[in-house]
Amino acid sequence: MTALQEAERLPPKLTRAEKTLLAQRLVSDLGDAFPGIESRPGSCGENEDV
Repeated sequence: MTALQEAERLPPKLTRAEKTLLAQRLVSDLGDAFPGIESRPGSCGENEDV
């Protein structure tokens, strides 16, 4: 059984609060999938020449 298959078996056994916490942790883990985009010069509309 793969890790994904094991993970798919868990949600029906979790409470709503536990599912919420799990979802928050997964999203947090994915949040750094594209680090540094906001810190690139000009990526947020600021003028690079200033």
